Amino acid sequence: MRCGRCRSRARAGRSGARAESTRAIGEAEAAATQAKGLAEGEAVRAKGLAEAEAIQARAHALAENQDAVIGQQLAENWPAIVEAAAKPFGSIDQMIVLNGAQGLSEALAQALSSGVAGLQMARSLFGAYNF
Repeated sequence: MRCGRCRSRARAGRSGARAESTRAIGEAEAAATQAKGLAEGEAVRAKGLAEAEAIQARAHALAENQDAVIGQQLAENWPAIVEAAAKPFGSIDQMIVLNGAQGLSEALAQALSSGVAGLQMARSLFGAYNF
């Protein structure tokens, strides 16, 4: 038969073990949360550095060869440029060309000349900056 003090000590021992287990779990969860936060912060930092390097490389390329950068931008936006140049023809129901293929070529050339004027304007704007 056990005495009352023995039962008390046994309960206290089990309580202490539970408390120790809870403390260890809490510390492990805190360490995991901290590690996850540090990893996320490092990922954000790496992404920011990569974006900054890309911006710096683009600025350097622009300073070195403005025509190539402008050409790249035009190539990237070419579908929108062609669409804008063709827009005047979109609302025409019927078009009569008096001088055949040459007249059609001249009409298209006039529409596309606005794109050339835009390119010349871009070159003059970028040329105005001293990088």
